[in-house]
Amino acid sequence: MPRRGGRRKKSRTQEAVDDRPKVAAAAPAKGKGAGKATPPPQAADRGEKAIPRSMIVRRGNTSKHVAELLLELRKVMAPHTALKLREKATNTLKDFVHAAQPLGVSHLLMLAQRETQVNLRIARLPAGPTLALKILAFELARTVRAAQKRPFDTTAAYATAPLVVLNNFGADEAAPHVKLLRVTFEAMFAPIDVSTVKLADCRRVVLVERDPATDVLELRHYAIRASASGVSKTVKRVVEAKGKTPDLSKLRDISEYVRGLARPANDDAYGSDSEAENDAKVVLAGKYAGRSNVKHRESAIKLAELGPRLTMKLYKVQRGVCDGDVLYHAFAGDRATAGADLSKQPTSRGFRGDDDDDESGGDADDDDDDESGEEVDDDDDDDEDDSDGDADDEGAAAPPRPSPPPATKKRRRGGRGK
Repeated sequence: MPRRGGRRKKSRTQEAVDDRPKVAAAAPAKGKGAGKATPPPQAADRGEKAIPRSMIVRRGNTSKHVAELLLELRKVMAPHTALKLREKATNTLKDFVHAAQPLGVSHLLMLAQRETQVNLRIARLPAGPTLALKILAFELARTVRAAQKRPFDTTAAYATAPLVVLNNFGADEAAPHVKLLRVTFEAMFAPIDVSTVKLADCRRVVLVERDPATDVLELRHYAIRASASGVSKTVKRVVEAKGKTPDLSKLRDISEYVRGLARPANDDAYGSDSEAENDAKVVLAGKYAGRSNVKHRESAIKLAELGPRLTMKLYKVQRGVCDGDVLYHAFAGDRATAGADLSKQPTSRGFRGDDDDDESGGDADDDDDDESGEEVDDDDDDDEDDSDGDADDEGAAAPPRPSPPPATKKRRRGGRGK
């Protein structure tokens, strides 16, 4: 490079060769549809559009156990729910409703905590109704797994929607709020067509049982397992072994292991001999998950609990989305005795339940007022009797009231003397 003025001057530059294929840039959209958002993929398919989709959010401050329960409820509702949704403290109800409309979300589930009380609200979008349930007790999935001898866990089961089984929800003669509960739980999960459903897609089941006496709901989450039937345990352990086989190095012949005359060294890794043998046995209509579960072969069906466990009770139903007229209230009897009208009660626009206040109602206040009124009247009568008796006594005089202490004057320091 030649020098000029003490500095090198660049006289020639080699042009860089771009070997990448050139892609024509897309022309900007023109017309009425310019600038509109792309519709979701389920909008084009009628079958996908009919599948209910949910959004589970947390409202307010909650403990770490309630936050973990929120994540597990999303797994129960998988795959038709927002698993990685992150809500902010500044988000309002309108934000979720507006975001759910273009995504095709049909149900909005909200978890809220008030001190030791946890509430779950299920809202049907976009116009309601809203069911408010009080969670009486819950157990997380890790607690359920810790109590099991051989816990079952699989990620493939969450790729398909679970089946829903309802028990003791009555028929046509059931109460209106019970019918609404049944319809809501049925509409939250994907519908099943028996003629077209695939057996391999039935991997999980959600059981909801209602106690007719107390209206308490019990929710359980299970995984469906199938294993070959009519096969001895020793052979089943060899067939269903996943990367592990029994150690037969100390046996003279395999017949000793099959007939149960001897046990391998690592036999403890394949379960004990106390496994249940009274499982339901069915003939499979198609291939199912697991080895030896082929078509037209008898298999034993088992249920393995995944968790979580929920114990809930419905206490309020509103016409709109967390707003509107109160259609049902579990403590309506207390309000009726207090002379209140449910249709004129102020509606709750928040997310935290006030069932404790509703349960107490106005009866306690009325009883306190009545009792206090009776006591005041009795005291007045007693005072009048005492005053009459004092007037009739001879020379009886009321004790003199103590006179207040005389006020003392404080002397100022440094003041002028008289």
